[in-house]
Amino acid sequence: AAGGTVTLLCRCLMFASARVVRVCASSSSKGKKNKKHKVKKHDANGAVAAGARRRRREVDSVANANAADASSVVGGLPTTSSAMMIRHASHDEFDATADVSGGDGVNVPIVKKRAVKEIKKAILEAEYLVVLDALQQELVTMQTYIKAKGQKVCVVFEGRDAAGKGGCISRITEVVSPRGCRVVALSAPTVEEKSQWYFQRYVKHLPSAGEIVLFDRSWYNRSGVERVMGFATEEEVARFEREVIEFERMLVDSGVVLIKLWFDVSADEQERRFKGRIEHSDKRWKLSPMDLFARSKWYDYAKARDAMFENTSATVKWSVVPADDKRIARLNAIQHILSSVDYEEIPSEPLVLPLQQKKPKDYVEKPFDERFAVVVPQVYTTDKINVSVEGRDWADIADVIVDKAKKEFKQLSVEQLSVDLDDTSWPK
Repeated sequence: AAGGTVTLLCRCLMFASARVVRVCASSSSKGKKNKKHKVKKHDANGAVAAGARRRRREVDSVANANAADASSVVGGLPTTSSAMMIRHASHDEFDATADVSGGDGVNVPIVKKRAVKEIKKAILEAEYLVVLDALQQELVTMQTYIKAKGQKVCVVFEGRDAAGKGGCISRITEVVSPRGCRVVALSAPTVEEKSQWYFQRYVKHLPSAGEIVLFDRSWYNRSGVERVMGFATEEEVARFEREVIEFERMLVDSGVVLIKLWFDVSADEQERRFKGRIEHSDKRWKLSPMDLFARSKWYDYAKARDAMFENTSATVKWSVVPADDKRIARLNAIQHILSSVDYEEIPSEPLVLPLQQKKPKDYVEKPFDERFAVVVPQVYTTDKINVSVEGRDWADIADVIVDKAKKEFKQLSVEQLSVDLDDTSWPK
């Protein structure tokens, strides 16, 4: 437990320091060296971070890990998963004028207070990742069972704009097999689809045996946006809310496990997230004119939600996920999905890696022939990413920050770091 905890803390320090350097580097380049700058941190939840979130996992080594047995999961965390510890960026501002002098006389433009805050944030992020990792491994176990037994699972994700539906779906799909788990996010209906039975465009996306289907918004558009924005008449909405009860009953009777999630976000939190999307160009694609206009109809949507709950829960009740904290919402939503499906671990035979084929005598390894294939330009290398801050390599600056942080940790004994993760809170 001591080794796993210390290793995790070291990873936290590395990525916390990297985040501080990244932010301060962007701020120091915006003006004169001695001028104070107020810089807003860049939210790392954008499209670039989405690629970094995908990581390889040793599923067999932690498949039996229990969420409560956090110490065993800490030891089994893959090294690359540490990159997720810097996934969430704050929205506050900081003063990037103070200097921290390290060895070699390197001056890093950073506030000491900010560094401490980032280190603590990274450690608390690790607490979230430990639980998320255990839940994701359970998702893999559940999918294996669903595929083996031919079960059908359909999860409906509904909620206000910017409630965190997409982020939760991403945490599910990043670990399960895409061959057995599909995401359905339909665009506005075509003229042909408008002439069809309302449920027809959704029926073809329902799960087959051994499949999980996640609907990022669903047939409940009629009770929500179509009702509020006037895209459907009151008669059409009333007919839908009568028919959907029978429609979902047919799904359940055919063996589909139907889970309906409503991500509930407050007006203040939605406004904060909207502003974040407006301020960051890499997130503006998430905002549509319809999303912005919906802000002016907040209570109309509230009335529509209440009516939908009352009129459409006869077959399957709605499960409300409080979503002001995205991380907690993800954990609770995934936990609820796991608890809603009857599954068990299916023993698997150990995999043995076969020997690599021996090189034939008639094959000669040679560079790629540029007439047929060319190597992409090596802008980045494994030695370093070719970026510097005032002539200093980022790795050198990170080492300085980590060394200073390690001096603080020297005050803690091994016994203090060897905590019982079941009984001691992570903030402490």
